Amino acid sequence: MEKTKKSPTTSLKTVLTFILLLLITAILICAGYWYKDNKTDQTQKSAPAPTVTTTEENNTEVWNTYVNQRFNYSVQYPPKLILMPLSEGDNPFTDAVEIGDEGTFIVEKIEKPGEMDKTMVVEGIYLSDRNKNLTLKEFAETQGSFINPCHEDRPEKTQEVTAKNGVKGIEAWYWVKEGCEGAEARKLNDPYVFFDARPTNNVVIELYEGQMDDIFPEIVSTFTFIEPRNYGD
Repeated sequence: MEKTKKSPTTSLKTVLTFILLLLITAILICAGYWYKDNKTDQTQKSAPAPTVTTTEENNTEVWNTYVNQRFNYSVQYPPKLILMPLSEGDNPFTDAVEIGDEGTFIVEKIEKPGEMDKTMVVEGIYLSDRNKNLTLKEFAETQGSFINPCHEDRPEKTQEVTAKNGVKGIEAWYWVKEGCEGAEARKLNDPYVFFDARPTNNVVIELYEGQMDDIFPEIVSTFTFIEPRNYGD
């Protein structure tokens, strides 16, 4: 039996059909890549730029300012916090120098039942004859028990800090003695930061973190000394 032979026309049609299919496939592949790239580009163009939200918590420009005219310094704090006097007779809410105007508590009121308010301290420490000639670093590194009788004299560590206006201070972490302040064993206290008010005043300004660990560094960064006011005018 003789085999049926394909005509040249049939072979040509087959070749052309194959080529056409290849072209269509190539076009579809290119179109797919173009669509993907174009869609990605449009998405990038239409996506909004990320925004940085500034809140009262981190925007010191809207913070309140505590001014202490006795020792000539100021420090800022977030509006949600309040000032409370250190002792009877203190008045941190005025510029007047009053008996007992040694500093202030900066307080965050906690409304939840059973939870205590968060508190940090800002105050002046009067220097004695035995430590008034020490540098600020020497004072921080040797006078732990003078700052607080429950402290060991030498801190675990100290480091220099610099406020926004360039005023330099010393940050220190002191050990609390066993049996002091309810400590069943020797423990490390929250940090203190000291700024030197000498020679205008024979005091060191102390900022004690207390329970304000989340905002303490920012408050410290706003510390500055101010010009003494002449109350005779």
